[in-house]
This record gives sequence, structure tokens and C-alpha cells, in this order.
Amino acid sequence: MYSLVSSVSWRIALICNVRMRDLGVTEEMIEPMTDSVFQTMAGVLNNSFKTFERQDVIDLYRQAL
Repeated sequence: MYSLVSSVSWRIALICNVRMRDLGVTEEMIEPMTDSVFQTMAGVLNNSFKTFERQDVIDLYRQAL
């Protein structure tokens, strides 16, 4: 669920300028969502120009909240 929420949230936020909070994402969901990113999107992270650490993803989620 968290990876779906994460993926949909980012896409909608980019298009509509909607915060993740507006979509029901809470601070408590950030840690599990971050874990999900590294489990389900490892290939994307590995092919990124920037090296993402766990804290980088947490910070991105918090900024989008």
C-alpha cells in the first residue's frame, strides 16, 4: 500500500501542486514508505545520477508532506 500511495502521491503532487498530507499521508507513514522505496524501487535508485541514502528519501517525503 505504501509504495502505491507514494507513487500516486508524487505524480499528483507534481501535476496539481497537492501536498502528500492532502492525500492522507501522515508523518507516521514516512518510515514505512521509505522502506518500501528501497524494497520496490531499488533499480530506479541504483540508476539515478544521485546516490540516495535512506535519510535523503525521508527528507524528500517530509518536504512533500
